[in-house]
Amino acid sequence: MANIFISYRREDSAGYAGRLCDRLNATLGSDRVFMDVEDIQPGQDFTAAIDEKIAGCDIVLAVIGPQWLSSLQKRLGRGEDFVHEEISAALRRGITVVPVLVGGASMPAAGELPESLAPLHRRQAIEIRDADFDDGVKRMTKFLGVPLAPKRRYKWMAAAAAAVVVLAVILFFVRRPAPPHVRRPAPPDVQRPVLPDTRRPAAAEGRRPAPPDIEGVWIARMQKEGQRPYSIRLEFAVSGSSLNGIVEYPTGQGAIRDGRIEGRRLTFHTVHVPQFGSEPATIRFDGELLKDEIRLRLFSDSGITSGVAKRAAK
Repeated sequence: MANIFISYRREDSAGYAGRLCDRLNATLGSDRVFMDVEDIQPGQDFTAAIDEKIAGCDIVLAVIGPQWLSSLQKRLGRGEDFVHEEISAALRRGITVVPVLVGGASMPAAGELPESLAPLHRRQAIEIRDADFDDGVKRMTKFLGVPLAPKRRYKWMAAAAAAVVVLAVILFFVRRPAPPHVRRPAPPDVQRPVLPDTRRPAAAEGRRPAPPDIEGVWIARMQKEGQRPYSIRLEFAVSGSSLNGIVEYPTGQGAIRDGRIEGRRLTFHTVHVPQFGSEPATIRFDGELLKDEIRLRLFSDSGITSGVAKRAAK
């Protein structure tokens, strides 16, 4: 199974790279597509850490947008350019590097690239246009020749096998002869002791605890395993146990739907069309309110993302 690493510049093509990652996760499996090398610890060798990460991949997709080249040239000589190091490490190791042109970008000329990235100019590029992004990803997957994730028929076969086992168990108990009826003597009439009434006073009955105070704006720092963190903005409006509001993502915003608060747990989902996207994305949330923060889990087609939300400074 080939592992794919997506290299991109945040200021140049973050939206494209995130969408590309989502499509590849759905097609190839979330355990085979990786983004970002931002978990380098203080004091750790920068180049060695990136080289180690890239060494575990078979293909590197270099996402090139309209500002990719100018950003590269501005960083030359400054050191700690993640994208420069990611691509040069892949080229040094002989790993397949595929330039992916997005946003109308063109392939940089050989003379515009530093010596360490010069071989990139000779790599066959793939252009993915906004108008047919999904078709472009399919063409790229076919071009790379990467085997797809296991088909759903295996899941169907497993479900069918489980159904056969359940049916066999049911038939066993249906056909099993019933035990002979044995009349047992009635138990003696024992008077139960009268216990004191320990219930709360009637005045307190029927009262529900007030929902937690989460009204207002929260900022959540979210991160999926193997990817760089990002922030989302949540604005909550509470009415009883109903939760309304809006969530702002890096790729767009969506209104809160079916929001509920039960005790210290809150659930809701949003639907929005991401930037550069054509299909709506449904994102579901499950949160737990702690003392001064909300632990969040986010569920989407690309997997599960975790994070913590804190109140925005007023």
